Amino acid sequence: MALVKMIGEDYPDKKDLQNLVHYMIQPDKAVHGLVGGFSLLPTGEEAIIRQMETVKEVWHKTEGRQARHFVVSFAWGERISETEAWRLAYWIALYYADRYQIVYAVHEDTENVHIHFVFNPVSFVDGRIYAEGKDDFSRLQAHIWLEMNTGVWRERDKKPRKFMVNGKYFF
Repeated sequence: MALVKMIGEDYPDKKDLQNLVHYMIQPDKAVHGLVGGFSLLPTGEEAIIRQMETVKEVWHKTEGRQARHFVVSFAWGERISETEAWRLAYWIALYYADRYQIVYAVHEDTENVHIHFVFNPVSFVDGRIYAEGKDDFSRLQAHIWLEMNTGVWRERDKKPRKFMVNGKYFF
């Protein structure tokens, strides 16, 4: 079962958003460039950051928390390929896409594929700041588990995913 972790940092500095986006989409993490998003064009680090900053400026909400960040990771036995994770990320991101700009990237730099999500806490719809708590996190988890079990996103790759453990590949 997927593990969902909301990263609880406040990210109060404008550099925090830049650092998060930079970390998310760097080529040694998102090896195949499996990046996507909603309500912004994921055309590169600077463009993503500028688009999120623009929404904050339009609504005069440039201070305070600059981003929300969560990670979805998969157990080795789930055999989620990078492509499947990218497809699943699309459906997970829809949870926030109706109100918030969100970008996601599949990281392939570890034994377990995982997805990073960063969303702008300022709503592009009405400028309200995301202030949800544990109830929203529970709803997000339920949304992810529902998406994982519906299989809409799943199309198995023709070749099995390789896992490297201590320098040896396993299938």
